[in-house]
Amino acid sequence: MKIAIVCALYPEAKPLIDHFSLKEKQGFHPFKIYENETISLVLSGIRSYGVSSALSYVSGIWSDQLLSYLNVGIAGHKNLPIGTLCIPSKITSPFSKKDIYPSLMLNLSAKVEPLYTLSEPTSEYFEKALFDMEAYEFFSSALRFTTIEHVACLKVVSDNEKNPPEKITAGFAKALIRDHIDSIDTCVNSLIDLQNQIAHKQSNPIGLNDIHFTQTELIQLEKLVDRHQILNPNSELPLQDLRNKQSAKAVLQSLENILIESPLELL
Repeated sequence: MKIAIVCALYPEAKPLIDHFSLKEKQGFHPFKIYENETISLVLSGIRSYGVSSALSYVSGIWSDQLLSYLNVGIAGHKNLPIGTLCIPSKITSPFSKKDIYPSLMLNLSAKVEPLYTLSEPTSEYFEKALFDMEAYEFFSSALRFTTIEHVACLKVVSDNEKNPPEKITAGFAKALIRDHIDSIDTCVNSLIDLQNQIAHKQSNPIGLNDIHFTQTELIQLEKLVDRHQILNPNSELPLQDLRNKQSAKAVLQSLENILIESPLELL
C-alpha cells in the first residue's frame, strides 16, 4: 500500500520530504520522486498536463499496490487569512462542464471551500473561493486509478486581495506548508487507515487470495460481487469454479458473464 503525494513545486514538497524522511528515488525518471516505504512524493510542475503525467507515472510504478492520492500545495483566496488550511468542497475548471466533489471524510481542523483550477496565476479573486493551477487535473487523473474516497487535497492560503501572489517566495511557501505538517500527517494516516479497511475487504471479497489482483482489478471485483448480491440476493457465486481460474482477468470475465445471464436487468 502506498500514498502518492503530488506537489507542484519543490518548496511545497520540502517540509513533507523532511517530515516523512523521504529519499530521492534513484535511476532515471521524468519527474523528481521522493519516497519511503509508505509514501511516494512526485513533483509535477504547475501545469495541468504535468500533474496528469506525473500522477500516471507514479501509478504505473506502483500498479501492483493499493494507492491513495494526496495533493498538497498553496492556493489563493479572495479574503481568507494567509496561512489558512483548506479542504476543497467542490473543484471547478473553466475547461470542463463537470465539477468534482471530493470526499469530506477527513477529520481535520480546516476550512471547507470551493476551489477553481485556472491555467494561469491570478490576483483577480472573482469569488470567495480557492484558486490554484492543479487540483482539478489531479483529481481527474487520480480517479482513473481509484475511487473518490482515496483521493484528497489540502491547500494553504498563500495570497488574497491584500497580499498578491507576486509576493510569494520559496521560503514563504515552505513555511506555509510546514506550519500545517501535523494536519498533513493526520491526513496521510487517515488515508492509510482507509486503505487498511478497504484492503481487508477487497482481499477477501470471495476468498480468492491465491489469485493476484491489481488495485484496479480489485475495485472491479468488488463492484461485480456487490452487483451480483443486489441482483441475486438468494443465489451464491460458483466460488470453486472461480478459484480454478488462472488469472484475475479470467475471474472478472466469468463474473461478467454470470451477470449478463442474470434474469434481472443490470443498472
